Amino acid sequence: MKVTILGCGGARGIPVLGRGWGHCDPENPKNRRMRSSALVEVDGRVILIDAGHDTRQQLLNAGVTSLDAILLSHSHSDHILGLDDLRSLSIGLGDRMFPVYGSAKTLAETKSCLPWLFVDGGDEYHPPCLEPRPVTPGLHDVVGVPVVFHAQPHGPNVTSYGFRIGNFAYTPDNSDIPPENRALLKGLDTWVVSAPVRRAHPLHSSLSSILGWEEELKPRQTYLTHMNRHMDYETLCRELPENVRPAYDGLVLEVKS
Repeated sequence: MKVTILGCGGARGIPVLGRGWGHCDPENPKNRRMRSSALVEVDGRVILIDAGHDTRQQLLNAGVTSLDAILLSHSHSDHILGLDDLRSLSIGLGDRMFPVYGSAKTLAETKSCLPWLFVDGGDEYHPPCLEPRPVTPGLHDVVGVPVVFHAQPHGPNVTSYGFRIGNFAYTPDNSDIPPENRALLKGLDTWVVSAPVRRAHPLHSSLSSILGWEEELKPRQTYLTHMNRHMDYETLCRELPENVRPAYDGLVLEVKS
């Protein structure tokens, strides 16, 4: 399995418009971060996880020419607004319809924001490209690939989905990982987990919490994503355990089976 980190920045990317680099060294290109997204290539399938504002550039950077499915963690703008960029890819692939998987709530909210992309919302000038596939937590077949979806809190009012595909797991925006989810994340080779902030935050897990879970779960390698402008790459490399690293845009991971 090959996983490409298309982007590893927070909701505003880095540098932040009007606020700059924060504690991130602008001379280090690994601190320039687009919104968080990942591409999974497994068993001949190409699966996109989340599609924020930077999707077009991310897919161009990764040389993506085909796509089989999309997984959406939740409907915040930095995870869905790049879906419109997929219309061009759909047309280039002969008007291919992309199945998009997520909770019923996430898909309904996404459709209300981008109605023309869905099968019953487009027209001859704006051909649709998305087929909604609502799923509940558990194991589901995604274009022939087994994917475990697990629900997690993203603050008090939002539930997001995390995903496990074989020995790889992607845990986006969350404020906690409940014990039942941690049981699903044991035995991993590679874990990519959202780590926007160092300290406790109402909507996001702190870095110390993530490191505690990492010690419990014991994946072979862990990569931090969704990092804000105070999470400098080299500083994190010095501080973190050797098997825990900050991701960077364009990072390619080979996941062991």
